[in-house]
Amino acid sequence: MFYFVIGPNNSGTTVVCQYLAAQADAYLPPFGHNEGQFAPQVKAMLRKDPWDPHKTIDWPLVRDAWTELLTASGKSIFVEGSPPNLLRVPQIFEVFAPDYKAIFLISDPYMHVASNLKNYATPPLTDARIRQSVAAWAMKAGHMRRNHAEWPRVPLIRYEDFCEQPDRVNVAFDLPVRANRTDIAGKKTSGITEIRDLSVRNLAFLCPPEVAVITQALQDHRDLVEHFGYRLLDETALAEKLAQAPDLASAGQLTRQRWSKPKPLASGLRWIKQRKESLVGTFGR
Repeated sequence: MFYFVIGPNNSGTTVVCQYLAAQADAYLPPFGHNEGQFAPQVKAMLRKDPWDPHKTIDWPLVRDAWTELLTASGKSIFVEGSPPNLLRVPQIFEVFAPDYKAIFLISDPYMHVASNLKNYATPPLTDARIRQSVAAWAMKAGHMRRNHAEWPRVPLIRYEDFCEQPDRVNVAFDLPVRANRTDIAGKKTSGITEIRDLSVRNLAFLCPPEVAVITQALQDHRDLVEHFGYRLLDETALAEKLAQAPDLASAGQLTRQRWSKPKPLASGLRWIKQRKESLVGTFGR
């Protein structure tokens, strides 16, 4: 059986997959950020132009490779959350039927854009780079809206709602709630090993004028923002949101200070090497 968490990168797919694997006692790929796309048997195919919507993938071969990993693990469920899967839902559902269950996952566009900029941009942060990231979010969110319209029975869960009530995932996959299993490994880059909404931390990475650029760029996608129950932030709404979690806001501002400092050549080269696997233009992993 395959459990799919289908959603954009930097939108909570990692934490949801980790939680789901713990709840289902399932196999979670140890590659990348727990993503099947980085499995050695299929990495060359899945990681070449992963965000090209017209790319042809041999999904039966991928299924066979993932099945081998699952069998070797001794588990009966494979949890998969590679973000580019959101472009290829029809093919995935066809090849993995009837042995799959899935949820669609989405997060606040401000969180997604801020997280992408923090992880994939380099100083100085320009307005053009911010708008590129907003355009990337709109592309992915548009695919997610179409996915859910075509498969309305697949539950759609927002990252923020999951953090507030993780057992929404249990309901979606018809799983009993395991006591004391809400601890997670988290991303190595986050330092967080509990389920907590990190929207404020990501948002605080940006300064108010940069958030204003996001708002301006999102005006062209207002229907998409509101479709998922989100809203555009003005200066007052931004201040209110940051005040909800002062510790996370401080952490985000500190991250920005460190991010903005020039990096020595050696550490900069190491940073480039670490990002090489996950950096794909403005789209993320």
